Amino acid sequence: MKPILLFSLLLFSTITFSQKQERIASLTALERKQIDRVEKEETNTVTYLPSVFAEDQLIFESLPKLEELTILKVYYVYTQYKLSRSFNQLALDKRRFSLLNKHYPFLLDDPFIEWEILEQTGCSTFEEGDEYFHGFIFVHRPIYSEESRMDEINSIINYFENPTDHFIDDKVDPIQEQVEKNRTSNEQTEESKEEQKENTRAEYSLGNFELYEYFKTHLKNSQEVVLKRDDIWVDTKFKVDENGKISDIKFIEEYADYIKDEVSHTLNTMPDWDPAVKDGKKVSSEVNLQIRVSYSGSVKGMYKRDHIKPIFEAKVVELIEEPEESINIGIQPHKEIIDIKTTTIYRGLELIDRSKKIALVMDVTGSMNSHIAGMKKWIIMNHHNLPFTSYTFFNDGNNKSTKKKKVGATGGIYSTTSSAEIKQLIKSTMLKGNGGERPENDVEAILYAIENDPSCDEILLIGDNYSEVRDLELLDKVSRIVHVLPCAAPKLVRPDYLNIARITGGHLILNGKIIELDQIASGASFFIGETEYKFDGRKFKLKR
Repeated sequence: MKPILLFSLLLFSTITFSQKQERIASLTALERKQIDRVEKEETNTVTYLPSVFAEDQLIFESLPKLEELTILKVYYVYTQYKLSRSFNQLALDKRRFSLLNKHYPFLLDDPFIEWEILEQTGCSTFEEGDEYFHGFIFVHRPIYSEESRMDEINSIINYFENPTDHFIDDKVDPIQEQVEKNRTSNEQTEESKEEQKENTRAEYSLGNFELYEYFKTHLKNSQEVVLKRDDIWVDTKFKVDENGKISDIKFIEEYADYIKDEVSHTLNTMPDWDPAVKDGKKVSSEVNLQIRVSYSGSVKGMYKRDHIKPIFEAKVVELIEEPEESINIGIQPHKEIIDIKTTTIYRGLELIDRSKKIALVMDVTGSMNSHIAGMKKWIIMNHHNLPFTSYTFFNDGNNKSTKKKKVGATGGIYSTTSSAEIKQLIKSTMLKGNGGERPENDVEAILYAIENDPSCDEILLIGDNYSEVRDLELLDKVSRIVHVLPCAAPKLVRPDYLNIARITGGHLILNGKIIELDQIASGASFFIGETEYKFDGRKFKLKR
């Protein structure tokens, strides 16, 4: 080997090593959020890489191929407890990060991955600490089974049947739920806890969740509720005496007699409450309770106390704020309720130029449900003035293996000119495949839309911001302006989508704003949010 070449390789290796050490130093310097204990929750969106307590050994057995997952976030978890005061936690952290980098160098290089450090504070002995989880937790898009994939497809089809203002979706990150719950509980001061012991309000004896279960079971829908498809919050007021007995039920507003009879019977026949306590003595008090009466079994029995949603400690229960349009609002662990009209997609569609004839092109691969719901709801709300002349949906190849996905001929693309056919077309497109990997055939789908809708003036691409575009080399064949509305990952925009918009003369639509790209000069740097980009005259790049 020639000396110059050897020197160049050594220099490159030194620079790369130095950059990785800087990256590790920056990650281990992140704020350390305290939590009593992290509980392992087995879902198809979380993968655990454990380490040995107080050692730098990582246990790599039985891990899926992380390179094939779309990783959204990595938690590093350790325990505050240490046997020796001289123990150097930061040094151990850096060794563990270095070992992680050795096996999975792409993790530290990927700017789309969010990192967080959790310090467990509940441990008081070494033996106890050995039972805690330590190591790395990877939060990623779902690892699909056929059953879970069908659940996702059925979820969006069910929404199409009842397109409400809210959409129930899976929470991808159950660890964040634990962190938020821990933070909330820590915000209660010792003073407020002592005050609660001395003075408490009347409460249902079995707890908040059991009260919900009681209403859900014992609110018997009358025939009128079902026939009239009633779905209302009933505002009530009643007394709970010093013995926990309910009396003097009143209704704050006017309701139909059959509604009042149903609620009154349910309250009158329920178990006793724990009475209010004042200055250490049981007293009579008044309770304001809002109870939901609905023909839909999925929301019947929800309640609020003084118009405030209760805290459910036994199980996770979500309540929506508005009574109307609530079918399909489920009550299950690790679910979140998404307000459709505040989503990136709905807000972005509000900004499009309705004087143009636009062909809509949308990625419908895995984990796009809430974005599809946003698109569908907007079309329903604007059916009288739609700018779309066609709708094209793609799934990146109908489950083809990677080696069979040829640029320009990947397939899995389907189109219609009728908004009435969207539901069936999305369903069939999703059934035929869900991508299977991150890079997707966005440009091929754009070309397909132009071929099948030659009268369109422009293209609106709703793309998956977590996925690379596999076929950017086809952009020179695109003969229409392409505006890009990216889904997900709002902190960073993938440069692929900036390049599609800039090269075709379109703009970026992000978080309810239009970002023009055609005036950015060669060599200029600019920010989208907190992320800096550079334009070299041909394409955009993230500036590190």
